[in-house]
Amino acid sequence: PAESGYRRFESDELNRRLCENAALFLTRELRQMRPAVVLIDSAAEYTQLCSCLLDYTDRVKVITDSLRVYLTESDRLLEEKGAVLQVTSGCKAQEDADLIIAPTLPDTAIPCSDRAVILSGGRPIYPQPAPVIGEYIFDLPEKFMSLCPDYLDPMYFASALYTLAGAHELGSSVFTRCFDGRILHTRMSLLQQLKARLNDRGRL
Repeated sequence: PAESGYRRFESDELNRRLCENAALFLTRELRQMRPAVVLIDSAAEYTQLCSCLLDYTDRVKVITDSLRVYLTESDRLLEEKGAVLQVTSGCKAQEDADLIIAPTLPDTAIPCSDRAVILSGGRPIYPQPAPVIGEYIFDLPEKFMSLCPDYLDPMYFASALYTLAGAHELGSSVFTRCFDGRILHTRMSLLQQLKARLNDRGRL
């Protein structure tokens, strides 16, 4: 309660990690279809994610304000893996994207197809042209679930465990369901949505 004098715990740290895990899961499952993936990472906080994404698709672009960091990473990936990472500071790289990964959403609209899927680490505060998945749900292990008070949402409790109590094993979780503010998706329904977009793109 507001009058209690305590501040409610809020953190997107676990959600941003779950966003990364969701991106890798979807890209891996769709690897035969070569999805076009865009990572929005202004501060170069997710450079390691690119190497993993490039294991599943050769169509990865990064939009960043930290060009020097990512150009260095691009050179490293080309030398070590023969993988080409496209790096830009321009927004047009998102227009043909199938999957957009924005752990921290920009405070402007992302220019993208309304059939793209945007993965984020939080809920959007600015309207976006495509659904933004910012809430991830997984089965909390029993050893943690047994500690969760009945009045707390398990995912809220998991966020506190991960951020404040060092339960970093929760950071390896992959969603079983996710929410875009309107629709609750399962892994399979989200994959089917992306497959439909990729199939349509292949017919163009």
